[in-house]
Amino acid sequence: MCGTCAQGSCGGYMYIKSENYVSVVMLFHNDAGRVKEVVERYNRFFKEHFKYYEFIFVDNASNDDTVKLLKELNVKNTLIELPSEYKPAAAIEAGIDCAVGDYIYEIMDVAVDFDNSVFGDMYDACQKGNDFVYAVPKKSKLASRIFYYILNKNLHRRTHTKLTSSVCILSSRRGQNRVTSIGNRNVNRNIAYALVGLSCAYVDVDCSYRNRRGFFENFSLMIDSFIYYTSFITHALVCATMIFVAASLALGLYSIISYFCDEIVEGWTSTILYVSCGFAALFLVLSLIIKYLEHILKNTTNGGSYVYKNLTKNQSGEGNRSEK
Repeated sequence: MCGTCAQGSCGGYMYIKSENYVSVVMLFHNDAGRVKEVVERYNRFFKEHFKYYEFIFVDNASNDDTVKLLKELNVKNTLIELPSEYKPAAAIEAGIDCAVGDYIYEIMDVAVDFDNSVFGDMYDACQKGNDFVYAVPKKSKLASRIFYYILNKNLHRRTHTKLTSSVCILSSRRGQNRVTSIGNRNVNRNIAYALVGLSCAYVDVDCSYRNRRGFFENFSLMIDSFIYYTSFITHALVCATMIFVAASLALGLYSIISYFCDEIVEGWTSTILYVSCGFAALFLVLSLIIKYLEHILKNTTNGGSYVYKNLTKNQSGEGNRSEK
């Protein structure tokens, strides 16, 4: 529960709403089929448990009726329309920058179905002194578990808790201020929040999480996270280089021995295989160097992570107040 209970005159109990201002940032992309049900369900919870709250909807360049349906909702909200599809971390940042709440819920994927009570459990954990609270699915894909295992082993700075997938994040205003003051680009918000040095907590969620990102998008996020937050890629490249150096020396030694022993060595197939593997490794190294240069370029430019196409405030709905 995220409030307190008091003895009522009828012998029962009445629920006292929290007076902290809460912002709920929700990211949408081609979610027309679930907009109404999800927003109304979440609105019932926050209306019941909080006196002051706001919804911030971020549409990540949907090409269906998502924006139209969001505008028709009878809920006070701020609707942000992005001109093109951004990576989720940048898209959700557009909503967070507009949030005014003391606490901010980040819902990256409205397709993930979990019980509303999770919001209350997260808020309770935040009230206990944790500036970031992650809603963690009990089941996640094997690839995700492997990724976070490698990540936790190779982080530049150790954290008090092990990072993992999340379906929702709750942060305090102090936590967001710390993230802003550090000024680093948030490639992966799960990792960025954990590395600012403030307390984090996890709340288990009974759901099976499968993100809707494609293979190449997931792969790009994985590489970006390894480059920004670990030395894993560097170590892997050094190991690969040493292996090919050792193979080169071994091949040279084998050629010398064959020459003095007057052995006839065809060697054509093995040479071609070696050259092929060498060039494959070379192109892999070059591609990762290009990736590093891309990140250097992005972080040395003054441009923001996103731009708005349109921002609309709907104050005609019922269910929440926009100001204290």
